[in-house]
Order: sequence, then structure tokens, then C-alpha cells
Amino acid sequence: MSQNEYPVSDLDSLTADHRLKMMKAALPYMGASHQRAFSVMIKAQELSNTLQLARETEDQMVGICSVGDQPASTLDMLNAIKPYGTPYEQDFIDVIINFMQGFRLYNSYQETVSTASADGSNAAHPNSFGTSGPQGAASYIEQLKKIMPKEQVGKLENIEMMLSLMQQLSK
Repeated sequence: MSQNEYPVSDLDSLTADHRLKMMKAALPYMGASHQRAFSVMIKAQELSNTLQLARETEDQMVGICSVGDQPASTLDMLNAIKPYGTPYEQDFIDVIINFMQGFRLYNSYQETVSTASADGSNAAHPNSFGTSGPQGAASYIEQLKKIMPKEQVGKLENIEMMLSLMQQLSK
């Protein structure tokens, strides 16, 4: 797929029928004044189709654009929008996804350690980063940085800096 080609979204496939797609394909072969007129006409028809779709009952609308029976997560949404981004945006989305998955893994680890300590077993290694609170999260992030590619580490550090700046500004 070239840089200018993006997959067609579900909404686009519902609002642009084959005739509108044919008109879009013909645009480059028209004069500039005709291109403007046809572009406006195409977008107006897509808007009309979108409004018609919105007028349908809520059940039909949800069924058309839903992701299934399970509740949609932020990770699902990020994975869905990623193909439409520029390469830089896709890399940034990857960093966010990796960070979120790492944090989930950390929380899962914390739950395991808590369950093991409540049961009295020695499942947690004494040298692991099983401390709770901000220091435990910081230690976990440092562990993540050791296994992440260098360019993603840089992006993660930028995110950390932005988050700490936002935290300081909110005080």
C-alpha cells in the first residue's frame, strides 16, 4: 500500500456507493472548475447518505458499525485508527499501545504478587520489581526501557516528560 492509499473505513463504505466512487475516480480527468463542482456534489451526497444512516434506528446503526459483542477497548480503537496515520503517527500509536500493554502486564504481575503474598507463598522473586506505588511503576518502566528498541525508548521518554509536565501544571 503506498503512502497515499488508506483502507476504506466502515463509514466510508456505507456512505459512498459505487457511483460516488466512480465519480471520485473520474475527478483527475476533469477540468479544475468541474473538479470543484463534482467534489462538492460528491461530499454533499456522502453527507446525505450519512444523515440517512443516522436516521435509521439505533439498533441498526450499532449493528452496522459495531466491533462485536464485547465492549470496545482503547487498544482496539488505537489498532483500528493506526492504518490511517502517517508512518510517524503509526510509530507513535505503537509506542502508546506498547506502553498500555506493558502497564496491563505490570498490573497483572502486581495482582499475582498480591495474591501470592496473601496466600503466604513465595511466588514473587525478592529481586523483582514487585513494589507497589509510583516507585514500583517507575521500576517497571525502567525494565521496559531495557527491552524496547531505542527509538521507542526515546518516544516513551518524551511521553513521560509530557505527563510529568502536565502533572506539574495541574498542581
